Amino acid sequence: MADRARYAAGDILDSIDGKPLRGPADLRRALMEMGDVALLGDVTVTVDRRAMLDGVEYGELQRDVRLRTLVRGASPLGVLYLQGIGLGSVEDPSPITDALYALPDITLMELERRGVGDSEGELPDFLTEVDDYRAALAELRRRCERVVLFGHSVGGMVAPLLGAVDGIIVYGTSALRWRDCLEQSTRRQLALHRITDVEPVLARERERIERGEDERSPQFHAQLDAVDLAAAWRESRCPRLVLHGEHDWIVSLDEARAIDPAAIELAELDHAMTAHDSLRSSVAALGRGRRVKIPEIAAFLERVRRASSAV
Repeated sequence: MADRARYAAGDILDSIDGKPLRGPADLRRALMEMGDVALLGDVTVTVDRRAMLDGVEYGELQRDVRLRTLVRGASPLGVLYLQGIGLGSVEDPSPITDALYALPDITLMELERRGVGDSEGELPDFLTEVDDYRAALAELRRRCERVVLFGHSVGGMVAPLLGAVDGIIVYGTSALRWRDCLEQSTRRQLALHRITDVEPVLARERERIERGEDERSPQFHAQLDAVDLAAAWRESRCPRLVLHGEHDWIVSLDEARAIDPAAIELAELDHAMTAHDSLRSSVAALGRGRRVKIPEIAAFLERVRRASSAV
């Protein structure tokens, strides 16, 4: 739609249908409320909700609301992508999805969470999000002989809750209780910025979440915190690949190794899977480092594929 309205990269869209865009929440709400035509800034365009990306099969997962699915490829080996906590669309370019798109001979399924993009409903709490992913997994199983989960960050916390699969790959995730994970992450970030008065900051962060000022609801945080992730990982018996970036200052290597002592630390990578020459660079430019190939992911998928053909 932006192309048809003759917007280009670098232009600023400040309103949709006369409603000001002050941040991602305003944009998300405006996109959900659009009718058959929309006013982008001062340009009227027809709203087209059909497939816009080449090589992508756009579908629907019918729950109590309709959820958009995106499927690429037609291989017997399926990969279900479990997003992190951020509320960006799965259609938004990211280093994580770019790495998945580059993997050869897989069927990649992405699920657009409720209240984002063309998926209906309100933003989900944690348990609803897990159930939606469970339904997406069932759909991918109908398409593919073998299925692997790829979870990034909080998506990696979802992975061991979905039941038995043929493999799990997680990147930048933790086995700590959620509130402990948040606290350790905040302490780590404050130390990087040489802030020593930590307790008042932690108290403000807790209050902000409890008041519902975070993008995700207090219920989401409470439900996730109630999950014993360490126990969930102990009970999960499927093959796993646990990856952690050397310059990931959001989650620690110890947290990754609590999931699997054989967790692999990838040189130079940050939490968003881009490479930096230093930790300081990753702090200043999270997700804006160099894109690199991660052969460990392709090698793990090939092992799952060979195990399938050996059965």
